[in-house]
This record gives sequence, structure tokens and C-alpha cells, in this order.
Amino acid sequence: MKKVICRDRHDQEKIIDADELQFRPSVYAVIIKNDKVLLSRQWDGHDFPGGGIDKGETITDALKREVYEEVGIKIDKGNLITCCDDFYISKTDIILHSILMYYVVNVFEGEPNINNLDTDEREYISGFDWIDVDKLSDVKFYNGVDNISIIKKAIKLLK
Repeated sequence: MKKVICRDRHDQEKIIDADELQFRPSVYAVIIKNDKVLLSRQWDGHDFPGGGIDKGETITDALKREVYEEVGIKIDKGNLITCCDDFYISKTDIILHSILMYYVVNVFEGEPNINNLDTDEREYISGFDWIDVDKLSDVKFYNGVDNISIIKKAIKLLK
């Protein structure tokens, strides 16, 4: 049986049988304005606003919904930056093979806020930050992707 290495939010690794994995397609926004990227403040780190795509929901609708829930702004989906996967154990111990899609966003309306967080999100999201792109190496991210590379690709797409 195929085995995969999964990590949890504390970056602890565990070897899992592949048949235990559940697929979770998810979509994230890389929102850039004035050489700063908007990040959701989660636990003691950050992540891009976004999350899981519900069954029957389009990628565009999921991205718009997730960004509105997490940072309170309405967006237009930009170009796809990258698509990758991640194997991780959720905070509720669900073992996931997540398909992660990242889109650049430079058109949005509204001021960021956390008024639309659901009950579950309020447990780990405490707000948002505009982080200077030159200071991203100091940011702790809660995902298994190359965040700085994704942001650099987003910046190139915006030029």
C-alpha cells in the first residue's frame, strides 16, 4: 500500500496509508496592493485568504466566498498563479490530500475586516495584515507551499 507523509499545523510529520486520504480542492487569493500582500492572521502565523471548495461550487464562486468570509472584501478572480498539492492533517484530525489553487487578485472593493468569519474560523483567525513583500521571509505561514515563490509569480503577473 502506498504511504504518504502528512504534516499537521505544527509541522509534525506522520506516515499515512494513501487510502486514508480525503480529497479537498481549495482555492486561495494572493491580494497585492502597494507592494504589500494581504494575509489572514491564523494562530500565531499567516496564510492566504481562501479555503475549501464546496461540492457544486465553482472555483470562482468559492474564491469570492472564502475571501469575503475571511477578510471581508469583494474580489474579481485574476489569473491562476499555480496549482499544487499538500498532504496534511486538519485540526479535526481529517487526513487530507489538498489540491491548492492560487490566484492573483488586484481588483477588490471594500475595506478588509473580519465581520464575516464563521464560528469555526473565529477559533483560529484573528484578523489580517498587509505585509510588505520585502519582509515575507519573516512571516510564519501555515501551509506546505513555497509562499514567497507564489507571491513573486503574482507580482510578475501584475506587471
